Amino acid sequence: MKTTAPSGHSRIRPRFSLLTILFLFALVACGITIWQLWREVGPIRAEVSQWRNEYGALTIDDKSKIHAVQLRTNENLSWIWKVWIPEGQSVRVAFGNGNVPGSGFPAFEHGGRFNLDQAGENKVRVSIRQDAIVNEWNLIVEAGGATMKSKVLNDQQWFTRPAAGVTSFQGVTQSTTVADANDSKFLLGRFRANADADNSAGLSTDAGLPGFIIWLEWQ
Repeated sequence: MKTTAPSGHSRIRPRFSLLTILFLFALVACGITIWQLWREVGPIRAEVSQWRNEYGALTIDDKSKIHAVQLRTNENLSWIWKVWIPEGQSVRVAFGNGNVPGSGFPAFEHGGRFNLDQAGENKVRVSIRQDAIVNEWNLIVEAGGATMKSKVLNDQQWFTRPAAGVTSFQGVTQSTTVADANDSKFLLGRFRANADADNSAGLSTDAGLPGFIIWLEWQ
């Protein structure tokens, strides 16, 4: 009787247990689920970020730095900022009104300064309001429980009227802004007005124009 010797090139077939196959299926399913969640979460994150900016929510990425964001207000000639002050940081609110230049932080004859000592979130509010008793307009600044006001110059009170001339605003808007640690001053808002309603280009000059400026300063 002849016997056939086993071939030296016999094929080795991989063998998988049922448990291994189930594990691979579960791994693939998890990968697909994670990919789908990533696709869905991306737009949601963008929407949440847009919502936070729209409603003036502070986004604090580094608690050791000053952050600020402008809040919405439906009042005319009114601005509000939410400001984050780091622990141990000494900050002052400074403001001035009159002839406001297009850049810089010059000294103002009309204005003032006061400390903002509370760490964490603070609100800084600026409003231009008429005193009905003496019939004059004032720039009012409120922050940290303190209030200061400065008279709007008589020859500049025209910009308090609706649709009078053209105006411009620079500074922190409805998106969280972080102060540069290398600077000692942080602009919150610079409001300027030009009496010529047909000359908006005139706002680009660095020369002083009626308005106000408010900023934070620290040492």
